[in-house]
Amino acid sequence: MIIYGEGTPPRVSNIADTAVSNSAGEAMFNLNYMRKAGQAGVAVLNISANKNIPGSSPLAGSDIIKVVEQTTNSETVFVQN
Repeated sequence: MIIYGEGTPPRVSNIADTAVSNSAGEAMFNLNYMRKAGQAGVAVLNISANKNIPGSSPLAGSDIIKVVEQTTNSETVFVQN
């Protein structure tokens, strides 16, 4: 699973991270480093997920997530072909 930001000039985002999902299909990211004191939000990030199945077409899905400070944020991404 990949999360990444897409900025618009002049504020181009350099946020990008990857994680492998666990047996329940969950991937966790710690984005605490992004928060600054007094900030009223953290980021809106793109999520891209894929699953390769031997002998089959790969599955893929995408979505966005709004990351809010001091909250556990979650988003469900369905992977399909």
